[in-house]
Amino acid sequence: MGRSGFAQCQSKSKFKPPKSRCQPPQAHPVGGSVGKFVAATIKSPELSFGKALKVQSFVVTPNEVLAEYEKQTESKWDVIKTPLDEIRALEMSLWAQAEPQATLVTLRRIWAEGGTLYAENDNAVLEPKLERLDTLEDAVKKALAGGYKNDTF
Repeated sequence: MGRSGFAQCQSKSKFKPPKSRCQPPQAHPVGGSVGKFVAATIKSPELSFGKALKVQSFVVTPNEVLAEYEKQTESKWDVIKTPLDEIRALEMSLWAQAEPQATLVTLRRIWAEGGTLYAENDNAVLEPKLERLDTLEDAVKKALAGGYKNDTF
């Protein structure tokens, strides 16, 4: 399952989707959209100056993410879920050992608990300058092709 202890999903072709834990909706700011948010902010500083903007590409449940992976790979994925109590214990252990991975586990736990889901976001503030955002379908397609890393460097 890997050291992080998060849910692991695999298809016969060994692709691994984003590791997710619970079923409440989760906000997803995916790679391509993050750049579009930054560009929109630069184009309209009067709308964003001095603000911490909350932005998201889309909001979906982990089951919707899994369904999209299954659709695009045309295969059923096996999912192993790890209880949040085990994630919290792993998180505390990693922090106690001063492991750099502790930050990742903390962020993933917050995400799984719905801590990144806001009642309102600032997408509308940037709308006039915002290019088309990535959808769940786009994000999965990109992840299956190797991720967003090729777009950044």
